[in-house]
Amino acid sequence: MRFSFVYMGLYAGMGVFSSVCVGTVSLQGDTRTSNPYPTISAAILAAPSATDPNITLTSANDSETATSNLSDFLTVGITGMATGTTISPSPAGSIFPLFTRTFTSASGSLTISNLIISGFKSNSSGGAIAVTNNVGSGKIIALTDTRFIGNSTPSGTPGGAVYLDGTTTLNYGVSGVKTITLNPAATSPTLGDNDIACSSGNLFTKLGSGELVLNTNNANWLGSTNINEGAFIVGDSVARQGAIWGATTFGAFTVGTGSSKATLGGYGTVNASSLTFGANSIWRILVGGSAGSHGTLYVGSGGLTLTPGMQVQIDKTGTTSFPDKYTIATCGSGLRGAGNTPFANMLAALNAQLTGYNLSLSTNGQNLLLQQNTVTLQDPTLANGLGTSYANIYSALAAADRASAPILFPRANVHTESVSSDPSLFTGVTITSSELGGTTISPATLGAFALFDSSASADSTAQNLTLSNVTVQGFKAVGTSKSGYATGGGAITTTSDDSYVSTKTVNLIASGPVNFSRNDASPVNVGGGAIFANIVTISGSANRSVTFTDNQAAHGGAICTRRANATADPDTAGTVNLNTSGSNFVPVTFNGNKAIDSAEIGGGAICTGSLNAGGTSPLTFSGNTAASRGGAVYTVVGVIISCPTTFKDNNVPHLYGVYTYGGAIFSAGNVSLTDTQFINNSAATGGGAVFMNGQEESTATFTYTVTNSKIITLNPPMSDLSFPAIDHDTIACSSTDAHFVKEGTGTLILNTNNIDWKGNTTVKAGAMIVGGTSANVAFWGTTDGTIIVKGGAIFGGYGYINAKTVTFEANSIWWLVPTDSDKGLQMPGTSGSLTLNPSMKVQLGAFPYPFANSGYTVAKYGKLRDSNGDTAPADSETVLAPLNDQLVTYGLQLKQNTINGSPATPYYSLILQQVATRLYLGSPPVQNVLVTFDAPGGKITRYGQGLVVWYGMPGTDGNFFGGALSCVALNNRAKMVRSTDGSASSSNTVTPWSWTGSAALPIGKTYAWQLWKSKYGETPTYSISPATNWIAQGQLSLTDSSVLSLTYQITPGEKS
Repeated sequence: MRFSFVYMGLYAGMGVFSSVCVGTVSLQGDTRTSNPYPTISAAILAAPSATDPNITLTSANDSETATSNLSDFLTVGITGMATGTTISPSPAGSIFPLFTRTFTSASGSLTISNLIISGFKSNSSGGAIAVTNNVGSGKIIALTDTRFIGNSTPSGTPGGAVYLDGTTTLNYGVSGVKTITLNPAATSPTLGDNDIACSSGNLFTKLGSGELVLNTNNANWLGSTNINEGAFIVGDSVARQGAIWGATTFGAFTVGTGSSKATLGGYGTVNASSLTFGANSIWRILVGGSAGSHGTLYVGSGGLTLTPGMQVQIDKTGTTSFPDKYTIATCGSGLRGAGNTPFANMLAALNAQLTGYNLSLSTNGQNLLLQQNTVTLQDPTLANGLGTSYANIYSALAAADRASAPILFPRANVHTESVSSDPSLFTGVTITSSELGGTTISPATLGAFALFDSSASADSTAQNLTLSNVTVQGFKAVGTSKSGYATGGGAITTTSDDSYVSTKTVNLIASGPVNFSRNDASPVNVGGGAIFANIVTISGSANRSVTFTDNQAAHGGAICTRRANATADPDTAGTVNLNTSGSNFVPVTFNGNKAIDSAEIGGGAICTGSLNAGGTSPLTFSGNTAASRGGAVYTVVGVIISCPTTFKDNNVPHLYGVYTYGGAIFSAGNVSLTDTQFINNSAATGGGAVFMNGQEESTATFTYTVTNSKIITLNPPMSDLSFPAIDHDTIACSSTDAHFVKEGTGTLILNTNNIDWKGNTTVKAGAMIVGGTSANVAFWGTTDGTIIVKGGAIFGGYGYINAKTVTFEANSIWWLVPTDSDKGLQMPGTSGSLTLNPSMKVQLGAFPYPFANSGYTVAKYGKLRDSNGDTAPADSETVLAPLNDQLVTYGLQLKQNTINGSPATPYYSLILQQVATRLYLGSPPVQNVLVTFDAPGGKITRYGQGLVVWYGMPGTDGNFFGGALSCVALNNRAKMVRSTDGSASSSNTVTPWSWTGSAALPIGKTYAWQLWKSKYGETPTYSISPATNWIAQGQLSLTDSSVLSLTYQITPGEKS
């Protein structure tokens, strides 16, 4: 049964409230009595136990003389007047709380509305309200439009206004547009000064659309907090910065838990173990005009989480100045976006909302910073970046002397610009960020404009830019095309004349890390996601870097010069120069850039007339793509790369009806590469590494230089080893007049399918190997091209080498390998010829063992020539004699396969035959002897045991072995002594038999060996105690080159 008590306060005299009030309380439904009660406590004492008293106050003021203990009731409701009823202790200054309650059941509530609770004190926690809960969760204290004024506990004792112990939930509602403020009595709030506190395990929920302001020190709120609706402000002015809510080691804090907007803000400090801004949340950041005058979030191990959809607001009312930066959040474990949203994406979304404030958010380790977007224009008479501050780069350059080279310092990690600037008005512009982590410069609006634009300047001017510690991100070019000409440049553009063709230069110098990221010039026929110019030059220092990441355009995802469609006029196609002058060279990286137009241009990273890259610093192209040609680079005139360069994972995917060539490089002119590595590049139609079009220059030359003793290997994917496709890391051309030249003393190994190389080949120096091992099914060329091997150069391999003619000149070297009949040199037909010079040499690859009786076909041809011209079939022995003189040592010879002097097939086959049995292994081959170690295992082993032989070079200074050892398991460890052969524990006299194991040992050496026992299933290891662990030991000399194999009998106990 629920009872309602209605208290009517009476006034005396001229409206002055009597110190002892007289009123009435109606116990509705109680027929026993109806008595007046002067106070809430009196009414509570009169209420029957096990009822639910509901007290309504109809006076503006009430004085309480004692604490109301609400423990006997399940639910209690106390409601003041709509305009609020002020309750205070009588006499003033008395020390007792207004309400206490100990929950003794699993549920229950205390609901308080429209009260102003003022001046209550307690000697323990809970100056106005003290609640203890010892029985589970589910109990609620609900405050609606309730104010606390001047309530307290002794200094340092928490809960001057409210204290909860146990797991009770405190719901604090503020209705409509009301503002409820809790102020401390002192300027610097302390625990116990009108504050709210709890032990761990409680939950605070802010309800209602109104605003709750806490200017008190609530550092002892050790529970969780949910802001469901309305605003929760901790410290409403700079003077209230001492306001605190929560502790970093206790309680999760969530903003926006309901369907309505919820706001967290203030000049004070919010502490939580974790803090999450939900999709319906608003973070209201209050900032003042001096360093440190701002609100701060301190978050513990749970981290700070930002959710897509949240909003950020800045309140800097009264701020006349703004320091460089504020640290507005510090996290113990991490800054993260909700779900799978990267935190960087969340910052970008929030910074878009801050554009109008000229502010931005950025990170510094686990700190979140709020910074003003200002740029300092350095005073030439001052050092260290001192000078005048401007809102943006445009304003700073507008104020700079045109005859100067202005130096600008962005003063934030994130900086935005609203319009383009023209650096070509100056002799040079330097932008240097000294911010930790650098400065990201991005557009302030969604409009399309470049960061730097010199379109309006004279044709002879150049953009001379020196950048350091800067990222240029998110700019977009509108682009205009006319008659096949185009402009572009998402970040930097230089368009000038009526044909939209640039005649200008961009000189980019990196004096610190520089990154162009996510810039866009993708409208149809527009090039240069980051830069568009006639000439682009990039330079800097080796300890710096320039990176182009995730830029895109129709052509030239990162850089495009002059005009995109320049194939018809290569002289006006422009140039890109990377580290081509000076003594300091900056590493340059192009990663993830895209050319998205499927027209016959391309260049995922670069689209230009000529690409020149020099110096000693690395150049890297990785993960770039083009829809048509040149996954990384598209050139019209040619490519010259002389620096250490890697092309990796660049791609031109298959598009229906589109010919896609040049996974890494597409060039219509010459290509010259030095020590360039290709890894997993692909083009659907061909030329996964390089495609030479020959459209403009049919006699174009591809020079591949490998210097010194370096080895450059082009490999197919592991899945394609058995028969590689034409699309992965292959070299191809469209013209039979194109020329491939191998230069340099290093080795080029092609393990890929280069069957689309239709031109000629010259191996001038070093080695060119087609198929480095017997596992590589590699291809080179077609039967239309010629191959010439110059003196001192090496050519050959395990792959298919196709040509119309192959010529080995004087002192050249044929890398000859016994391989499958269809591999080797392929010059079939009557016109195909093989020319062998008498002074050429043969270098053998690894031998198969055993050697096939019929031999191996190493070449097919229509004619065999010597250096003087055609040779009749009967003279083949004369032509081959110089080579066979070199092969006799290996027991081999070359022989032309004929039937009665005519080809055995429509063409001749050159067979490599074994004429004396020898065991040659390795490359170059070394003669070996097959040694079989034989031991009487049955007499020296037991069940579960085996035998191994360790062998190596003899030792010196008393050591039996010297250097590394090898091991051979006798019987290949396939069978141990069986239980039927003897007792597992005692027998060592089982029926004898021989255990054997074989090893191929190079001839001409003496070997030391030891016989050891081993356990079944264990990996043989050699002990350092040979005196006790070996069964037999000795030495074996192999000096007879005529011996192919031998069996070495071991006697137990043998020692030599």
